[in-house]
Amino acid sequence: MYQVTSKTEFETVTFGFTNDIEIESSYNQLSDTGQITIPRNINFVDDSGATITDVTKGENAVFKRGDSVRISIGYDHKIVERFNGVISGVTNKFPLDIRLDDEMWKLKQNSHTFTLENPTLDELLKKIIPAGVDYKVTKKQTLGDFRVSDASTAQILDELRKKHKIFSWFRGGKLYIGLSYVPELQTRHGFTMYDDIIDGESMEYINAFDRKIKVKAISIQEDNSKIEAEAGDADGSIRTLHFNGITDENELLKIAESHVEEYKYDGFDGSFLTFGHQWVEHGDIVDLTNPKIPEQNGSYIVDKVVTKCGMGGIRQIISIKQRVA
Repeated sequence: MYQVTSKTEFETVTFGFTNDIEIESSYNQLSDTGQITIPRNINFVDDSGATITDVTKGENAVFKRGDSVRISIGYDHKIVERFNGVISGVTNKFPLDIRLDDEMWKLKQNSHTFTLENPTLDELLKKIIPAGVDYKVTKKQTLGDFRVSDASTAQILDELRKKHKIFSWFRGGKLYIGLSYVPELQTRHGFTMYDDIIDGESMEYINAFDRKIKVKAISIQEDNSKIEAEAGDADGSIRTLHFNGITDENELLKIAESHVEEYKYDGFDGSFLTFGHQWVEHGDIVDLTNPKIPEQNGSYIVDKVVTKCGMGGIRQIISIKQRVA
């Protein structure tokens, strides 16, 4: 039997036992977020042994907004870092619920106001990324006329995600901006139904014929206007593609049509529950094997991972998106 091991390092205290921990990570959300619940029966004392009463309030509080947090989880004292960030909020009553935000939190603390004429992504990032932040651009794109009014770096990055499908996420202390996943960072994992998949009830196998898809293609022009084209099923699940500089609507329509069949495939949608023996990150590839129905075997991109750790063990809820070859 495996023993759950965790280490939670705050600025003022380190827990070497298992609290209730939940971490959510996805390229579709700007920050990795989380929550730690600390039980009621813990007393905090200072170096002299005196009880600390200001656990969440005051300058000398044990837990303060903005303080750093690092969480490592594993089995049998072999732990892996699963979160690095800060406290974004904390309740002032027991049990303590401590909310977490990853390194993106620091990029929410500034403000920008400016106008740029059709900048490239590189040009924009040089203007908004604070000194000392290690980042890598994984996509080349022009953005049209770009106006910012009293917005933080994080808000601008979030707007890039919503409007241009330019994703931003931290991995190993580095900020990646551009693609939703980076091939050289991908790890491949194998999971077998009825074995290391605890619960697959949230997954649905859909045949390509029954998969309703509508592709919406949007091209941003230099003056920040846009043209759009749609293809596929009118009542289908929408997939949105963003481009820059395509001025011909017919060309944009052909691109949308070419992507419809790409999204129509025999395969799973949804999420599955597994243990923590294989640590999965968003952007990784999971190879799913069904020994009872081999034709359902396939590989998928991971778009979200929710990790839960507590007295009941370690669990990962892995959401899959697109089937890959």
